[in-house]
Amino acid sequence: MIHLNCFVIVITLVSWNIFSIHGENKRYDTPTNPAAPDGGASSGAAVAVAANLADFSLGIDTDGGIRVPAACCGVLGFRPSHRAVSHTGIIPVSSSSDTAANRTAQVVIKSVEKLFGRQILKHEIVGDYIYSKVPSLRAMYTKASNGEVKSSSLRLLANAMQKIKRLEFQLNHQEWISSVKSTMNPVISAQVQEKLELTEQETECLYAIKNELHVAMNYLLKDDGVLVLPTIANPPPFLNSKEIMSEDYKRYSLLSLASMSGCCQVTIPLGLYDKCPVSVSFVARHGGDRFLLDTVHAMYATLKEQAEIAIEPKSSTKVVSDETSADIANEKGNEAVKAKQWQKAVGFYTEAIKLNGNNATYYSNRAAAYLEIGSIIQAEADCSKAINFDKKNVKAYLRRGIAREILSYYKEAIDDFNYVLVLEPTNKRASLSANRLKMLFGS
Repeated sequence: MIHLNCFVIVITLVSWNIFSIHGENKRYDTPTNPAAPDGGASSGAAVAVAANLADFSLGIDTDGGIRVPAACCGVLGFRPSHRAVSHTGIIPVSSSSDTAANRTAQVVIKSVEKLFGRQILKHEIVGDYIYSKVPSLRAMYTKASNGEVKSSSLRLLANAMQKIKRLEFQLNHQEWISSVKSTMNPVISAQVQEKLELTEQETECLYAIKNELHVAMNYLLKDDGVLVLPTIANPPPFLNSKEIMSEDYKRYSLLSLASMSGCCQVTIPLGLYDKCPVSVSFVARHGGDRFLLDTVHAMYATLKEQAEIAIEPKSSTKVVSDETSADIANEKGNEAVKAKQWQKAVGFYTEAIKLNGNNATYYSNRAAAYLEIGSIIQAEADCSKAINFDKKNVKAYLRRGIAREILSYYKEAIDDFNYVLVLEPTNKRASLSANRLKMLFGS
């Protein structure tokens, strides 16, 4: 455990086939999942965050080592694009799929009513798409499946992922595998020591599947596409359950889509249903990590609100927290501003202020709308309130300077513009306004 700038970080390495993705460990005991204490194992790093023992934790995600525990424990889990984070110092499981990743319980997330201008794709289309765009997968399994591949493309992809992982694990850890003792869980020991016999042609085909899927997913998602899919299909499994070790549970999942293509994926907790955590995942193209995180940032509050309505339909009018409602009203105001509906914007910002009267941004935003409709005194007053809450609010100082110039408070306006330049020296609007007023009225 590392203490860094008052944040607590837990670092753990997770391997599905060594100690299970759910954290079951005969030697060191198994952590209790805080989100499902009556049953539902999960890995230690996610448990640490869910139990508020750490602000965030780090681990390895090969085919779900971050995403599944995060989904089980009801915390946010992020698998970056493959190789987006350095692998220096990491003991590899499957080098072509491993990625350093993290889980976090709290993120600074703002909500919007909807995501404008971005394509949301549902997982139902993916099976057909893979069938048409990944010929190596189709060719490898068509004969064995009697041509019935299209309906099970995702399962076949997951099967290919497992073969690559096992192959690379054996290549990376031959010496360790040969020394594995019988004291290890016999099921896991058998999995580790089981040899995977592949021809050179079959191996080439497996890596061709990865390459083709990488290209196909980047083409599908482009720069502004998001694939929405379940993280896991079932509630967290009970400790020592047969489900955890079943091949269906491990292979027939949607997790391999990001693992095989190298795409980035975020697991987003949406609350509880029947006392178990519920989550959804967003997937973006390889290299689209910033866009993906921005998308989650924009949609999180709205997703949670809609999930609550879906889980408890009779409570569709239930009160959302004032802070969340205020954020939504503020975003509505922003959209009204984009449409140049200034009076409407004032109404939305006023609603936000009523719900959360200590937010500098809301006052500053309303001041901007007031300026547009000529309510200069109200604009100046709102800017002053914003500055009281946030002494470094550049926009509030700039807008107050504009209001004061219109009201002929030239000295005060110059002071505001100068302070903007202290906070943001490259602000052209403040620089031009300050210089103009100084020339006219002196410093």
